[in-house]
Amino acid sequence: MTAAIKQIPLFFFLLLWSPAAATEEKDGFDRTFKVYFETGSSDPEAFKEMQRLASTGDPFAQFWYGHLLVRASEYPDEQETAHRLFAASYPKLAKLARQGDLKAAYLISYSYKYGYGGRTIDKKRSFAMRLSLAERNYGPAMYAVGVDYYNGEGVKSDRDKAEYWLAKAVQQGVGAAAEALGDIYLAGQYGYHMAYYWYTVSAVRGSAYAARMREEVKPRLSRRDLMDAWRQLKGDGSYPMLPQKPGPAMRAMFALGVIFPWVKFILLDQYIAVDAAAFGLAALLLSGAMFSWRRRRFITDVPKVPIGDIFIGWVHVRGAIGALRPLTSPLGRERCVLYSWSVREDWERTIIEEFIDTDGKKKTREKKESGSTVIASGGDRVPFWLEDDTGRVNMEIDGAEYDTASSFHHSCGPDDPLYSGFTDAPEVSNTLHRRTFSESVIPLNAPATVFGQAYPEQDDFLLVLGRRLRGLGESAAALFKIASHPDVPFYMLSLSDAEAQKASHSSSIKWLSAISLLAVLAAPVARLFFLEELPGLAGFTLVCALAYALLFFLFWFWMAFNGLIYLRNRVRQVWKLIDMQLKRRHDLVDALADAARGALAYEKQVQELVGSLRGYKALGATGGKTAAVLRENYPDLGGQAVVADLMDKITETEDRVAGARKIWLDAATAYNTRLERLPDRLLMRLGLFKVENIADATLSGGRSTI
Repeated sequence: MTAAIKQIPLFFFLLLWSPAAATEEKDGFDRTFKVYFETGSSDPEAFKEMQRLASTGDPFAQFWYGHLLVRASEYPDEQETAHRLFAASYPKLAKLARQGDLKAAYLISYSYKYGYGGRTIDKKRSFAMRLSLAERNYGPAMYAVGVDYYNGEGVKSDRDKAEYWLAKAVQQGVGAAAEALGDIYLAGQYGYHMAYYWYTVSAVRGSAYAARMREEVKPRLSRRDLMDAWRQLKGDGSYPMLPQKPGPAMRAMFALGVIFPWVKFILLDQYIAVDAAAFGLAALLLSGAMFSWRRRRFITDVPKVPIGDIFIGWVHVRGAIGALRPLTSPLGRERCVLYSWSVREDWERTIIEEFIDTDGKKKTREKKESGSTVIASGGDRVPFWLEDDTGRVNMEIDGAEYDTASSFHHSCGPDDPLYSGFTDAPEVSNTLHRRTFSESVIPLNAPATVFGQAYPEQDDFLLVLGRRLRGLGESAAALFKIASHPDVPFYMLSLSDAEAQKASHSSSIKWLSAISLLAVLAAPVARLFFLEELPGLAGFTLVCALAYALLFFLFWFWMAFNGLIYLRNRVRQVWKLIDMQLKRRHDLVDALADAARGALAYEKQVQELVGSLRGYKALGATGGKTAAVLRENYPDLGGQAVVADLMDKITETEDRVAGARKIWLDAATAYNTRLERLPDRLLMRLGLFKVENIADATLSGGRSTI
């Protein structure tokens, strides 16, 4: 029970007048009790009057006066007097209760709750008696049942039922119930405007406590709310039922106001705090959804290419993992390029914690805690590559997000050799003597998908590019590596394929977007359905909605614009690669033509000379020398070999052009497809991007073709 509820004077538990007696105020007890109820227990005149009535032998006044002496700390020496009053009044009250007197039956319930008059304490019986009276529309019993439900005395604590019975007690004219409702809403920190309303209901009846609490709540409300509250209260003087009670989701939304205390400006209105906190949560979730959406766009827009077609820039490849010197994992004994292991030990302990009971007293209790602690861990890795049928690319995994496969998981006790044989780490305190061994690996020869930035393997990029263009040395793929870079969107090695990655990100986008939208709409919708109309908040709610829409647009514009810039740059980059290959082909064609013409002219000359020599019938000395020279030089003619070598280079260049053309077509198609889709099409309509004309593109760049 909260401190605010504890401050309710205990004499409020007894509103000892029936509806008829409350209006007619026939006897002195009811009159005095009403004064107590409206002015508070600190009224000395009311206390003296109750003492005087008890001395006259009134059983009701005797019982109530004894109750005040027992529960009030100001009279510790009057306990015996109180017990004598209980002994004198209990038989009379019991007789009246058997005759159907509701007020007497209500007082008897206190005897079982606190053990007055020598009764055995039985809070369940006390609650049952009060509930029976409350169901017969007895106002004081309704109030007491509500308090018992809130405090969980004699029944399981139920806040909703507490509010229900207290609201019904207010309808029966029990003003103390309005105070209790104000305390409940104030303590719950989710209904300041309702706390103000119920405190006002009690304050207009003369409660000094309610008037003081109302002034404490007032700074937390807007002027519009204050005006509407007074207008409602002064309208017809009636006190309507408590509005429909908020459920767990609503209370969770209100709790967000505590999680975001940095929103200082919202203290004027508690519901603005809820809206602002909900907006902050929605923005956080929306940023997560946009992050997943951005990744999914990159995965979709970057087509998968063979490893042999890798070029500098962002790449998407799939192949098998290989290594020159693979590892063997220590637990699972699996061949791999990377492994990590850990050993966790379970523990359980009992702690002593302090808590405050329902009477506000500090007490201690035992509490068990359990968990596990990592007592040892380790791992290793070696350089590895990714390869397919077209080539190989080296991998640098530093800074990458990568998947691993579980290769070992085992829990055991001291009787297992693994328990102490694998690691010599000491046991933790409060151990349960149970250890769990786990290991994960990147297996050798496992298929993997990689998204990352490709770089030349050597530092001299011009040398690498020249070797690639001339077709000398290693294959193009062997000259490159995939590594992390601060400017790349992300670097990921996954043991699943791209479709699985897209499905995973799609699921994240849906859930995060849905929860984000619910977060920003929950507060106004909850107010609409749970708390009826709350004036003065529509403007701020609209501001939050517009801010959310603007934030969504900015996130999308940033993501879409940068994504399209990347796609456009990739198209231009591959086009430059094609142009370089076409220049190389042009130079090779010119060299081939010159070599072919020279070789054909030279062989024609040789053939003519050989033919003329064969036509002589006799040879002179000079002719013999000439024939000998020609015979010696003829086998060394190499025109056909030169032409064949140039033809091979041209064929290789054509293969490169074809591969580059495919990469360009894929990149241009992805770029155009993205521009044709909504909402990215809006950026094209604004003139920020233009579609690549694939059909009319002259891939030769205006140069000669074969």
